[in-house]
Amino acid sequence: MKKCGAIILAAGSGKRMKTEIPKQFLELAGVPLFLHSVRAFSGVVDEIVLVTGEESVSYCRSILEKEMVGIPVTVTAGGKERYHSSMNGLKLAKDWEYVMIHDAARACISEAVIRSSLESAVRHGSGVAAVLAKDTIKAADENGCVTETLDRGRLRIIQTPQCFYTDWIVQAYAAMEAEGDDLSKVTDDAMVLETYGKKPVYLSEGSYENIKVTTPEDLLFAGAILQKRGAQQRMSL
Repeated sequence: MKKCGAIILAAGSGKRMKTEIPKQFLELAGVPLFLHSVRAFSGVVDEIVLVTGEESVSYCRSILEKEMVGIPVTVTAGGKERYHSSMNGLKLAKDWEYVMIHDAARACISEAVIRSSLESAVRHGSGVAAVLAKDTIKAADENGCVTETLDRGRLRIIQTPQCFYTDWIVQAYAAMEAEGDDLSKVTDDAMVLETYGKKPVYLSEGSYENIKVTTPEDLLFAGAILQKRGAQQRMSL
């Protein structure tokens, strides 16, 4: 059994990016956006499953063949919704003790955040990257009237990777399918474990640089973050 593998989700349409090319294939610092995540995880995990659109499987394979990642990388097709893509990836993760699920749109992921997530999963069975909320958060009713000001000290902004004991998350997804509920509100894998797996979800150290590239402005921010890191690395040599 392999200790840990990563499922990288790169099957989104990226409508808010307003480009003809899906955002995961836009160029960032000279390479397709999704490749940054592949590179980051390849230094930590034993194997990677890249989940992409059915029409993009061949393209991703051709890019990865040129990249020579150094660990096995399997490319498979995703599904209509994000959770379908996670489920398709999990079908190829059954010999992993731990599984990390990551959105390719978070191209600025660092090895430190990846390792923190894995370390939490080894200790607790789960490790979900998160950061403290910086802003005041208010709850409102359907009319836009504030009903509550939430305690910012207890709020976290959830990121990926999300690492789990593989059996836990596989069983949670199986239970979710069996329930047949309205799954439109399922937004991440941790929610599946909370709701259907009935297992505790522990948070690990995320990073404010671990942004999700969703809009054109995000792409500019991500490029600046990677440029800064590159400069720091050159200075340390």
